[in-house]
Amino acid sequence: MRDAGSWGVPHAAMVIPVRNAENDLPDLLGSLAASTYQDWCVYFVDDASEDATGRILAAWCKEQGNGEVLTLPQRVGPPAARNAAIKKALANNHPLIVFHDSDCIIEAHTLNAHMTAHEIWPHAGIVGGPVKGIHHTRVGRADGYASWFTSPPGRPSGRVRFLHLPTCNMSVKSRVFETTGLFREELATGEDVAFCHAARRAGIEIKFAKEALCFHKDRDQWIEALAHHRRWGEHTHHVRAEKDAFLGSLVLRSSRACRLLAIPYAWAFTLLVIALWVRYDPRVILDIGLIYRMKRAFTQGMVTGAMNFRAR
Repeated sequence: MRDAGSWGVPHAAMVIPVRNAENDLPDLLGSLAASTYQDWCVYFVDDASEDATGRILAAWCKEQGNGEVLTLPQRVGPPAARNAAIKKALANNHPLIVFHDSDCIIEAHTLNAHMTAHEIWPHAGIVGGPVKGIHHTRVGRADGYASWFTSPPGRPSGRVRFLHLPTCNMSVKSRVFETTGLFREELATGEDVAFCHAARRAGIEIKFAKEALCFHKDRDQWIEALAHHRRWGEHTHHVRAEKDAFLGSLVLRSSRACRLLAIPYAWAFTLLVIALWVRYDPRVILDIGLIYRMKRAFTQGMVTGAMNFRAR
């Protein structure tokens, strides 16, 4: 990476955690190179990859001249990987930090849309955009509905009052981290939920910019999708138990209660997903059965999460 002192500090620092992503990188890197916004650099965090990820990223950064690869000696997970890059970005005085994932593709105007949103809303600390799923099976399509219900394409721009924004398409003013701290590293999933809750409690304004579109590769395989939603359920108690957390008062603390109400809760979460999507994509109704089974895995994870929560 070029010496920042000789060419100025880019306004936006992109942070992307990466692990064993050699198959996803061509799409991601191609979309970054095509960005119409130029005043940015990227910090890739190689989370102890075991494939060619590190070599691919190093070659791309050398060619492009505005990227750096931070290589971690052992696997730490996405939140800790992001934090490693955030510390580097803050030390280099980038005013804005933009988050994407390795299995994402951004449109040419996505970064520009994030920058414009922060100009339009100078008091906003966090801006997110819609996430559109990339899938090849009905399972993948349902996973997209179940995962991105807070950021559906078509949702109007404006203030985010209760819901969170996913870290696969989020930009944060650097000053925000002085108040919120970094991402919670003990969470395997839901760190974006916890971060948005912490920001909201601190009075930091969160906005949604409908033009800042990001594409995310959804989970096309049934086992992978269920495992993801089960892990999500396990961490729900640690995230939702905090003050003013959206739906926090509805999260059961007892593992016995979670078992007894697992099916009603699975349907409740399913109907919430449908309600948040249906005005933007009525096809979501066709996948209600698959979404329910994913949310059933979520409530099964809640049982384990309740046991772990009480043991803290």
